[in-house]
Amino acid sequence: MKTSEVLKKIDERKLELTYELFRALAHPLRMEILSYIARKGDTNVQSIYHTLEIPQSVTSQQLKILKDVGVVHCKPISKQRIYSINYKLLEHINVCLKKYF
Repeated sequence: MKTSEVLKKIDERKLELTYELFRALAHPLRMEILSYIARKGDTNVQSIYHTLEIPQSVTSQQLKILKDVGVVHCKPISKQRIYSINYKLLEHINVCLKKYF
């Protein structure tokens, strides 16, 4: 199949979402936040920024990016938001990547 034929078959919206997902995962601070949530389990923004010693506003911005691409879930409980990792999405990405690497 020629490159032009392949490009015609690519769904541009899916390609854009994939780009945003990998862009989100490529950021060192976001990876550090994900690693912390993985070690700690469900947690709130205060725990993240206190432990990682980063400003609350920066932590919230990074969590929003991760939430927007579906890598983390956010559940409001009382006045807090509890963040957890979307392991189902990460496993799907892993399965897809194993086909190529």
